[in-house]
Amino acid sequence: SAAAHRERVATGKASLFRKSWLADYPDAENFLGLFHSRNFAPSGPNYSHFSDAEFDAMFEQAMITTNAQERLEIYRSMNERIGQFMPVIPLFHDQVTHFVRNDVMGWKVSPVNRLDLREVRKKGAQ
Repeated sequence: SAAAHRERVATGKASLFRKSWLADYPDAENFLGLFHSRNFAPSGPNYSHFSDAEFDAMFEQAMITTNAQERLEIYRSMNERIGQFMPVIPLFHDQVTHFVRNDVMGWKVSPVNRLDLREVRKKGAQ
């Protein structure tokens, strides 16, 4: 049954399943945090039940690092570490299409599909 499958996924007993995740904000933590061992499902989003002390330590260091370049390097190392284990197989990332009239100016969309409408104006409008 669907309920039994959801239970197997949540408890790490399903051998194969599909999940999706979208970024809420433009930071790699939004994706990498999924794999921290404290985020095990069902109470967290780590449905893969991936657990690696080295990855966890890098994640915790990234969370307290204020230098953007250093944080980026930690994220790169975390990404490489995840790649060694491949607890998930990324299939695709949604592509969002926006249709905007020619008389609309200032339309901007961020890489995580966040709309900033503060500068949107209709051409010729005051």
